[in-house]
Amino acid sequence: MTDARASSPSRGDRQPSRPQPSRGTFPVGASSLGGGSTGSLRADAMVGFGPLELPGETFARKSGRYSAWFLSLLMHLALVVVLSLITFSEVIRLPFVIESGISSEPEALVSYSISAPSEKVETTTTEQSMAAAVTQVSGALAGATSSSNTLTEQISREFSGPGSSSSEQVMAFDLSELSRPVRVAGTMTRANGIEGAIDLLTEEIAKSVQEGPTRVVWILDVSPSMSEYRRAIADRLETIYSQLRAMNLPVDRSLDTAVMAFDERPHALSPTVSQKPSALRDLIHRLPSTESGIENTYLAVMNARNRFGPAKEKIPRRTMFVVVTDEEGSDLFKSLDHCIELMQQDHIRCFVIGKSTVLGRPVIESHRFGPSGQQYISVVEPGLESAFLEFMDPASHSSFSYGLAPVLTGEAPYGLKRLCLETGGMFLMSSTDIDPSVDSNTIREFQPLYGDRPTVRRSLQFDPFRSGLVSIAESNGKVELGVVQVRFSVNSNLILEGMTLPEARSQVAAFDNALVRNLKALQALAPQRTRVRDRRSLANFDLCVALTVAQRSYSQSYLGVLNRISQPNARPKDPGHNIWLLVNSIEDEGGPVAAQLREQARDMLAAVIESYPGTPWALRARNEMDGIYAKGWQISSYKVPVSPGVPPPRTPSPPPIRQNL
Repeated sequence: MTDARASSPSRGDRQPSRPQPSRGTFPVGASSLGGGSTGSLRADAMVGFGPLELPGETFARKSGRYSAWFLSLLMHLALVVVLSLITFSEVIRLPFVIESGISSEPEALVSYSISAPSEKVETTTTEQSMAAAVTQVSGALAGATSSSNTLTEQISREFSGPGSSSSEQVMAFDLSELSRPVRVAGTMTRANGIEGAIDLLTEEIAKSVQEGPTRVVWILDVSPSMSEYRRAIADRLETIYSQLRAMNLPVDRSLDTAVMAFDERPHALSPTVSQKPSALRDLIHRLPSTESGIENTYLAVMNARNRFGPAKEKIPRRTMFVVVTDEEGSDLFKSLDHCIELMQQDHIRCFVIGKSTVLGRPVIESHRFGPSGQQYISVVEPGLESAFLEFMDPASHSSFSYGLAPVLTGEAPYGLKRLCLETGGMFLMSSTDIDPSVDSNTIREFQPLYGDRPTVRRSLQFDPFRSGLVSIAESNGKVELGVVQVRFSVNSNLILEGMTLPEARSQVAAFDNALVRNLKALQALAPQRTRVRDRRSLANFDLCVALTVAQRSYSQSYLGVLNRISQPNARPKDPGHNIWLLVNSIEDEGGPVAAQLREQARDMLAAVIESYPGTPWALRARNEMDGIYAKGWQISSYKVPVSPGVPPPRTPSPPPIRQNL
C-alpha cells in the first residue's frame, strides 16, 4: 500500500502540460455519497484514499485525443446499424391486379393472342368490357388498361400442391418442365348458344395443345335446368377430338380429359383422366339431375384442382377447367377468393359456359298453378353482375308482375366472371334470348365496380349515392307480395277459401307502405343525383323510382276496389250474384290516386327509355310501360250455388311448393 501511494504522484509529474484544474472533476449525485446534494469531486483532494481513478477519468485520459464530434459520429453510426437490423413483418395485400405472365426468365416474354371469332360470335375483351369500371376503383386493376389483349407484366412463382398444410401432401415441380406458360387477362365472349360455346372452347383447347400437353376437366352442374347443356357436351366430346386430329395435333399423347359433377358436393365421374371420349360420353349421359337447390361451384373447382391439378403430376400439363352452370354458386362469398388464389398458384385457366344475369333479379321465380289450385314456384339463381346488389326490381317479388318477362343484361355473373378473368380463361355467354335491343357496345358505359368485395366495399364508403342505392336494393329484396285474393263473398254467410277481405287489405297495405318507405329513401338521394357522373348509378336510380311508383299504382288500385266493395251498401249489378270478382282491366276502377300514380310512372318510364337507349334499363322500362294500363282493377261478380245448412269451415290456401331448377 505504501509503495502504491508513493509512486502515485510521479504519474502526474510525467504529464506537466495537462490542464490540472479540471482533471478528475465529475458531477456526483447524492446516491454516490450516501446523501447530500449533487456537487463536484476532485480525485486528488480525497485525503486518505490516494489518487482515485474514476471510470470517467480513466476514459478521459485514454480517449482525450478524440474530439466530441467523433464520439457523436460513433453513436449515430451505431444507431443506424441497430435500426437496419429491424425488419417489419406486416404484409400489405394490394387490391387485385391481373397478372399477365409467368416466366423463369423475365427477359423472354411470350405473347398470347386470340384469333378473331366467327361472324356469329361477338367478343368483348377484358380491357374493353372493364374500362369504365377500372376508373371507379383506384388501383383495383393497375396495369389492366393496356389496349393489348396481353398484359406485359411478368411474374415468377413456383407451383404449389393441392393446398394442404401438410408438407407430405404438397408436391413441387420445376417450372422449366412447362414450355413457358403465360397468364393473360381473361375475356367474356357472346357465343351462339351451347353449340357455339363448344366451338370456341375447341379453339382454345387446340391452342393449348399446340403449346404443350394439356388436360381438360369438365365440371358439370347437375341441376335440372342444365340437362340440355350436359347432353350437348356429351354428344360433342368425340367431335372435339376429331376436330383436333383434323388439325394434325398430337391429341393421343398430348390431351387427356376428366369429368366432374357438382351440386352441394363435388362428384368425380371419372376417377382418373381418360383419352377415350366415348367412355366419358356415356358417363355424362347416365348422370342424373338433382334438385338440392345448392350449387357449391367454387368448392367443386377446388376439388377438381386437388384431383386433377398439375401438382399431382410429375411432369405437369397445361390445365383447363370448364365449368358448365347457369347459376353463380351458393358458396360465392365463402370460397371465391380462395378458389381464384389456388387457380393462380397452379396456373389453371378457368372457362365457364354460362348464361346472362337478369336485371335487378338475382333470383328468378316462375309461378304456375296446378289443377287443384296448388301454386308451384320454380327457382333459378343466375346471380348478380356486380359485387353488391345495386338495383332490385320492385316487381321481382310482386304478384302484380308475375307474368313479366325477365330482362337479360348480357353480362356474366360477378363470381364466375372474376374466376375467368383472373385466371386467364374465358366466360362463354351461351344465352340465346338476349334481346337484340341490348347493344353490347353501349352497355360498356354501364359496367359495375370491378374487384374483390372488400375493395368494392371500400370504394362505396366514398360514394354515398351508390352506397344508398345498395341499401335501397337490399330493402327492396325484403318487400314481397304473394298472390292477392280476387274472390270475395257478397254476403258474410258465404265462406270462401283463401283470405277474407280485411286480410287481403292488410296484405296489400303492408306492401304499399314498404314501397312508400323506399320512395322516401330514394327522395333523400335525389339532391345528389345532379353531381353523379356514373351512368350505371343514374340508370339504377331512375328506373328504381319509376318501377316503385308503378307498383304503388297497382296496389292503390287494388286497395281502391276493395274499399268500394266493402261499403255496407255495395251490391253487384246483378242482384243474383253472390261473389265479387276482381279482374285486371284497362278500365281501372281503383280511384283517382291510382290514376295519378300511373301517369307519373308512365312519364318516368318514358324518360328512362329516352335517356338510356340500347341498355337493359330501357328495355325493362319499355316492358313495364307496355302493360301499365292493363294492370288496373275492375269489379265484376258471378253466382255460385249455395247448399243449405251450416257452411263448412274456411280452409286456407296451401303454401306454394318451391322447385329448384
